[in-house]
Amino acid sequence: MQPYNVCLALHNKCRAFFRKSPKIRLHKGEINLKYTKNYQLNQWDAADRVLREDFNRDNQKIDTALEETAILARSCYTRLLDETLAAPCQHWDIDLSSIDITRYQKLLFYPHLQGDTNQWVYLHINGWTSGYTPSVGNNTSHCGNVPMMNDPNRQNFGVCEFVILPELPCVCFVQTGSTTNIANVAPGVSCYRCPSLGSASAIETLNLWFDSSSEHILAGSNIQLYGLKR
Repeated sequence: MQPYNVCLALHNKCRAFFRKSPKIRLHKGEINLKYTKNYQLNQWDAADRVLREDFNRDNQKIDTALEETAILARSCYTRLLDETLAAPCQHWDIDLSSIDITRYQKLLFYPHLQGDTNQWVYLHINGWTSGYTPSVGNNTSHCGNVPMMNDPNRQNFGVCEFVILPELPCVCFVQTGSTTNIANVAPGVSCYRCPSLGSASAIETLNLWFDSSSEHILAGSNIQLYGLKR
């Protein structure tokens, strides 16, 4: 399930639990009792007799629904970062030092970059530029090449997602999507094993770097990072 649809799923789960048409209850000398529209909880008028059983029944419904919602919430993606670049730069270093990645089964990284060149930004961790093991090819200097999204006429136009799988000290990146609009080049999947984190046991930074100082990531570029809790 995509992160954006999780909140809707939680809402629908609650509504499905409560959406049982209650039987109209008539007590001697009373009018028909009323219920809330969405979750069918009791609504009393001044003349209605208030029963302890009704309160208990409502509280049980609420307690059960909250527990089911909490279970679903624990399986949801949490948005950890949403950052927009304020000024052009060759190197964009994204601080992850406050995020304990051992709490997450996986992370999802979405770079939405704009550039002033037809070249690609390369992704690194902790500023490391060697020691990566790719599933295809022999380039060991990075863990992904990130396309630009601002000019569909350039060869580096595309869109991709990175799945980050942490099992410390090992971290793997899986890149899915299209990194170019060159004819006959299909979208694909690339995998990278990062250098061992060793005693550091943390990703301190994600680094989006152009190779040349004449190439720039433009202001307005955005990244988002989500985490799926263990």
